[in-house]
Amino acid sequence: MTPQSFPFSKNRYFPRKRMRSSDFVREQEYVEHKLAFLSQWDFGAGVALGLEVQRVDGDSLLVSPGFAVDGYGRWLIVDEPAICRIRTLHGFDALHGETALLWLAYHEEYLLHVPFTRESWHGRMKTCRGIGASLGEEEIALWEQEHIRLLSEIAPAEFTVLHYGAAAELKAV
Repeated sequence: MTPQSFPFSKNRYFPRKRMRSSDFVREQEYVEHKLAFLSQWDFGAGVALGLEVQRVDGDSLLVSPGFAVDGYGRWLIVDEPAICRIRTLHGFDALHGETALLWLAYHEEYLLHVPFTRESWHGRMKTCRGIGASLGEEEIALWEQEHIRLLSEIAPAEFTVLHYGAAAELKAV
């Protein structure tokens, strides 16, 4: 979602309107932008509910579930308790004393169905698994023959592989 302030671009529906994918995208963006606008003006930026932080031990913090709104009006939701290792936080080395500010960042997660053919999957495995970088020419040729044979037995000509995607907006503080 691209942060946007008022006004919003809303679809104008009418009977027998031919809908394109861009119309549905515009409708989703309208709802997202309006919700962000109202959240920003109703809550402002900051914690709305929960998100208490407790020190668990010398190296860990426990963040309770909760809800906050960022400066763009986007919702930041922590839906289950989260443990954060203090030493992994950006700027840990510069901390002096026992008090520090902890910031949430906007982050989206989603699943992707990435399309492949047997040939493209074979190429992906050859490069991703380090086959070309770790085997000799004869071993690569044997691996390729075996992998192509295996794919012809177990994989359809075209298929999708489920991937995990994530998008985060990070800011230096």
